[in-house]
Amino acid sequence: MLLEASVPRVMVVDDEPMVRHFVMSVLSSSGYQVLDAASPAQALRVLEANPDLDLVVTDVVMPGGNGWDLADAIRSRKPDLPVLFISGYESSEGRSVPSASFLQKPFRIQDLLERIQTMLRSTSCSSVPPAAGGMPDPQTSS
Repeated sequence: MLLEASVPRVMVVDDEPMVRHFVMSVLSSSGYQVLDAASPAQALRVLEANPDLDLVVTDVVMPGGNGWDLADAIRSRKPDLPVLFISGYESSEGRSVPSASFLQKPFRIQDLLERIQTMLRSTSCSSVPPAAGGMPDPQTSS
């Protein structure tokens, strides 16, 4: 029996349902297993229940917390978990987070997939879907 390579597990954290569901749809149709959270507090509960996550994609500005503080809380639980920040605001507020990257909204689907692929390849993730992921020509998200 052949063992199937594990599918990367990505959590998407965004308080805007349209954005969250769009990113989830792109990732799941590209071969990722996707979990979601609408707030930083919910994201920490999802992480507790799913400690084998491979990457977190999070908005920066959200009610009840922000992506920077979420990344700090994630680091205290799982120091090597990569975090991709997505936001329409400026990139870093002068903050630096290990194993993190930033993608400005709006972004092209291809840019999102390539960034995630690059981040996962720099970790010990055993199976990374191709950046194209079977998606149509690059589009712009909102």
